[in-house]
Amino acid sequence: MTEPQSSHSFWLIDELVALTIWCLDDPDLVSCARVCKSISRHALDSLYWTVHGLGDILNILAPLKPITFSSRSKGKIFSNEFSRRLTPYDWDRFHWYSNRVKHFYCDGSANGGVSLTDRAWLEIFSSIPLGQVLFPRLISITWTDESASEVPYISVFSEK
Repeated sequence: MTEPQSSHSFWLIDELVALTIWCLDDPDLVSCARVCKSISRHALDSLYWTVHGLGDILNILAPLKPITFSSRSKGKIFSNEFSRRLTPYDWDRFHWYSNRVKHFYCDGSANGGVSLTDRAWLEIFSSIPLGQVLFPRLISITWTDESASEVPYISVFSEK
């Protein structure tokens, strides 16, 4: 049996692969996530380490559709809700990504104006598997958008 070449040995050392992946920008990480399982794991960890706003991550759960409605006190309100009911399969797929999130930032500009209707939050609360939270490994939440309608629902983000 022959020894693997040094370039092949590199890919067998998990720590080296992880350190290399962390030096890449987002488009390269997306490409790496599609290469193979071992590289994909590191690329996804890097991509989802920090999440800025709800839109991108909740679109993994199910597609969001924009909703516009009028309020007497606030005028036109732009919000989002899920385009369909959430299923156990949606939660299994979502967990693969949400389990990687360590830091969550939400402010009016980074959030891209993405907010959820009460109906969307009800869909999350009524369909999330028992005992599960949105981001089980969350370390920190930074929420600077005080006008966001999501503030009352922040408890579903983490068990900590």
